[in-house]
Amino acid sequence: MSSQALNNMGEVKRIVGVIGLGKMGGGIAINLLRRGFKVYVYDIKDEAVRRLQQKGGIPSSSPKEVTENVDVVITSLPDSKAVRSVYFGDKGIMQGIRENIYIIETSTIDARTEEEIENECQKKGCKMLVVTLGKGPAQAEAGESPLFVGGKKETFEEIKSFLENLGKNIYYMGEIRNAVLFKLLSNVIGLGNLALLLESFSVAKASGIDPYIFYQALKDTGGWSYQAEVRLPWVLNEDYSPRFSLSFARKDIHLALEYAEEEKMPMPIASVILHMYTIAENEGLGELDANGIYKLYERWMKRGTS
Repeated sequence: MSSQALNNMGEVKRIVGVIGLGKMGGGIAINLLRRGFKVYVYDIKDEAVRRLQQKGGIPSSSPKEVTENVDVVITSLPDSKAVRSVYFGDKGIMQGIRENIYIIETSTIDARTEEEIENECQKKGCKMLVVTLGKGPAQAEAGESPLFVGGKKETFEEIKSFLENLGKNIYYMGEIRNAVLFKLLSNVIGLGNLALLLESFSVAKASGIDPYIFYQALKDTGGWSYQAEVRLPWVLNEDYSPRFSLSFARKDIHLALEYAEEEKMPMPIASVILHMYTIAENEGLGELDANGIYKLYERWMKRGTS
């Protein structure tokens, strides 16, 4: 498809593939369907495909089949192993790729894998961007997540009008590595804030401060944050449903520290944060939301009072 067609996608071709229909990928697919796009979908879990099929998604038998039928392929996968399998495995994306197709990779993984995909795309005449999303599944489904884009500037300019369907507040970060690293660092900051918030909350609760008074009073202090606004109410309601799992949180902090090590940049505070999420995961809390780290503090409180 020509660049002109992409720039006028609202009037011309609106055929997109979404591979990986978890919380984020599923949200992206629902958003595009609601906006009138024709969306081919694939996931290794049949239930996820059926859920999108009920909303108008067209099921596909493989990543290769998705790629053969669309103008833009969007992937949203849990880790580098899954990404490599979808792109380079049997009946993978690279087997169905053709010239002038656009690849949008939204997974939070290592930059080396992303750069390898970009290099392979260049060989085959397709174009690739990494587009990391700054918020959660609800914002992805609403098309309201901030987007952090990495890749060639000309590719970004060609497809920018399409990206406006995926989110708002679009930031072009430069090369692919920059978009990947920014997402990881923003997660380190947010998850570090969450760990400290819930640590302080647990001490306040153990000391007899009413949890709801803590929540209300914190709003009037410098301790208030996005994590307090979003996740502290979930803790108050004992809601640990995994919007962003603790295991994924630990993975992202670990990746950020790997990049820092490559640059010989110390991240001592992030190292402590990583240890906290690792302990929580080892305590069997990995499948909970990242706010499940409070369960770790809660266990320590009980041991301290026993």
